[in-house]
Amino acid sequence: MSGDDRPVSLPFAPERLDAAITRPGRLGISVKLGEPSPALRRRIISHYLASLGLDPTDQVYFQALDRKGVLGCHIYSILHQVSVEMKLGAPSYVALQQACESYFDVSNINWSVLGKGTVGF
Repeated sequence: MSGDDRPVSLPFAPERLDAAITRPGRLGISVKLGEPSPALRRRIISHYLASLGLDPTDQVYFQALDRKGVLGCHIYSILHQVSVEMKLGAPSYVALQQACESYFDVSNINWSVLGKGTVGF
C-alpha cells in the first residue's frame, strides 16, 4: 500500500467491530449506507436479473424482493443462487423461495399467489 491507500471496511454490524479498528486514525471516513429506496431497489433487482440471465420482466422477483429490509447485497446473493439452482434444473419459484429463506422471513409471502401468471411458473 502506498501512503494514499486507505483500508475499506464494509461491515453489516459496525457496532460489532473491534474498538482497536474504530478508534480515531484507523478508518478515516465513516459512511453509513441505509436501505435502498423502493425505486433504487427495483433498479438493483432489474440490473441483477439481466446480468444473471434471468428474465428482467418477470414480476415475481420484484414481488418477492422489493420489500423493506432487503439490501442490495442480499438481492444479488439471492438472485445468483436462483440462477445456479435453475441451471441445475430447479423450477424458478422453488429456487427463489429457498434463496429468500436464507436472508429474510418469508412466512408472510404467499408463494402460490406470486407464481400465477408470471414467467417461469
